[in-house]
Amino acid sequence: MNKKAVPTASAGRELAILTGAVAIIAAAVYFFLVPSHASVSSISGLGIVLANFVPLPLSAITMILNVVLLVIGFLTCGREFGAKTVYTSVMLPVFLGLFERLFPDFSSLTGSQTLDVLCYILVVSIGLSILFNRNASSGGLDIVAKILNKYLRIELGRAMSLAGMCVALSAALVYAASVLTANANRQLLEQEAYQLATSFSDVLEGELNKKDSSFAKFVNGQFMFSQSYGKDIYDLESQPKEFAWKPNGSQPDGGAEAITVTLRRRPGDGADKLNQTANSTSATDLRNLLDTLEGENRKGMEIVDLQLDITVTVTKNGESFAFTRTYDRTVKYDSDGSQAKSKKLPKVYYTINDGPTKYYRIKALTFYAPGSPDLTITDDNIGSYRLTFHCDTSQQPDSITYTRGAKQSTGTTQE
Repeated sequence: MNKKAVPTASAGRELAILTGAVAIIAAAVYFFLVPSHASVSSISGLGIVLANFVPLPLSAITMILNVVLLVIGFLTCGREFGAKTVYTSVMLPVFLGLFERLFPDFSSLTGSQTLDVLCYILVVSIGLSILFNRNASSGGLDIVAKILNKYLRIELGRAMSLAGMCVALSAALVYAASVLTANANRQLLEQEAYQLATSFSDVLEGELNKKDSSFAKFVNGQFMFSQSYGKDIYDLESQPKEFAWKPNGSQPDGGAEAITVTLRRRPGDGADKLNQTANSTSATDLRNLLDTLEGENRKGMEIVDLQLDITVTVTKNGESFAFTRTYDRTVKYDSDGSQAKSKKLPKVYYTINDGPTKYYRIKALTFYAPGSPDLTITDDNIGSYRLTFHCDTSQQPDSITYTRGAKQSTGTTQE
């Protein structure tokens, strides 16, 4: 009875030591190696590399790798070493699975990748020392090293270093490949988003110069005309107006998650021409000046009164790409006041000597103001009158045309 009890107690003690050593190694892997995202010379490190490509938990990957190596090791390295390694290799993923359930979404204990790796090396060395002292191993690369030692006569330490270098090299290759792939995907995504943004910018440009389009009506009738988007229309840049773009059936969205359009308005280069002095020392020169201000056939002078920025932002796969075009708005205000007395008043008027009364030029240098006698300027009285030319910006221009300005920009933003 005593003879049977001694081997049983010895075997139980041996099993407990091996189990404790495996628990130490599993703890080192789960609490230090995994949070560090490092790949060191172990089968667990190789499992971390493969986890980038295989949709399985780390414990399952480690189990599969160990089973394959265990079969090879058991057949080539002897029964005792093989039996003990079978037990430790099976228990390692068991402990990893247990830790995954007990501590889900575990993060780093140290908060430092370097400290995590150092702690892993320290803790795993304790577990491996116990196993090697008991003529066992944790499986994985230890089995590979044992096979290299037995059949290629490579020292055990060198064999383990060689196996570890292979894992480290594979990790480096995986990292390099992932970086190259990520950069290529990002460039492709940016190109797709750029093409989509410019395509929608072209669509909006076509809509902008169609008087009857809903986009042109909003831009001209509200955004460029109303002080709701910023006072002092011809002095200050407006507040941006952003809205989601909903393409119709003839405008594919290109797989974009969102398309937004942002409008900005600012004074144009000719905004100061909307109100300007019109004085001369002779009646002939003054008439010529007024004819120039009122444009050909008195249909209005072309004035770049405002600029419009249209920014199209395309969001695709979490990346946002913005494309901006700037347009000069050229307007004309009807200046012909020849029928001012019998028909509607023109949209160009004059003030005299900075007074509040609006005068309309009905012919040559004769001006009409409702409720006041006509005023004619001649060489004899020209010195008594200072004229100021005005476009009535409280009314819509008679002609509106948008042309591309010099400003154009692109850019990406992080979501």
